[in-house]
Amino acid sequence: MVEAGKAILERTGFDVGLRQPKQLPSPAWLDVVHLAWRKAVIKEARKVGLNFTHGIAANLINLYLKAKFTCGGYADHPHVAALHPPIDSLLLKAFNRTLKPQDRLPVNWSTFDSRTYQEAIGALSLGRKGLPLWTAESLWQGHR
Repeated sequence: MVEAGKAILERTGFDVGLRQPKQLPSPAWLDVVHLAWRKAVIKEARKVGLNFTHGIAANLINLYLKAKFTCGGYADHPHVAALHPPIDSLLLKAFNRTLKPQDRLPVNWSTFDSRTYQEAIGALSLGRKGLPLWTAESLWQGHR
């Protein structure tokens, strides 16, 4: 599956021009560009018989960006600070424990449509209180 994801990203041209963090969209534009990236990934996935949702496309994109920039020594760059963290049910469950019951997010990330994905990112962003958005991963406890 990793090879399929890599091929999909390559066919979208996703990483062309993303060699340095300054080439990432500005924080003000990231959500708009991220939506376009997700749509392109979903379209390419369908061409090879994969039914990607916005949640799955986002996870593929976010994992790639995390490896390239956040873990690549650019964590303090302002464009990297706005990057979305990879989201999974463990992260969402941990985040939900910090929220009132009425504010909790759905945890079935792989079924997220565009609106639900953006709502989750918005809530995580508010919960970070000025910290880089990718730091939301600190809530992730992994499989135990």
